[in-house]
Amino acid sequence: MRASFPASTTERNGVSVRKIVVSIAATAAAFLLSACRSAPAGGSAGAPSATGAVQEFLAAAHNGDVRTMAALFGTSGGPITQRDDPNSVEKRMRTLQCYLTHDAASVLDDQPATSGSGRRLVVELRQRNLVRRTTFSAVPGPHDRWYVESFDINAVSDLCHP
Repeated sequence: MRASFPASTTERNGVSVRKIVVSIAATAAAFLLSACRSAPAGGSAGAPSATGAVQEFLAAAHNGDVRTMAALFGTSGGPITQRDDPNSVEKRMRTLQCYLTHDAASVLDDQPATSGSGRRLVVELRQRNLVRRTTFSAVPGPHDRWYVESFDINAVSDLCHP
């Protein structure tokens, strides 16, 4: 059953109840949309660990979420989004997404990098009957956040079918 209000009862101190309801609904919708926007877990760039950065990057690639990928891809100076043009960042992330197409992904090994303070992570990607391993480099950045700096694209080149 739907309730209806006569025009005379929808006014209170000169403010329409309908306007209040619409305003509340619009505010709630804006809040929900902002909560669903693309961002790494935790809401800021990077991830709290090297493994987390790689896992979140791969999940974003799997979901086609290039904004989150870009927030996780960077150097010790921070995410790529802070230094490069947004259009070129999006194109780069779309290209990387193609090479990281997968049905399942697992971090098999996480070791200190041979130089610097980064980490070297071996990842297995499965796509249908193909299984490929590639090596990711992750580096610590500002605010104790980690970023995917690179991965061996040649090891997964046959996963990309543009």
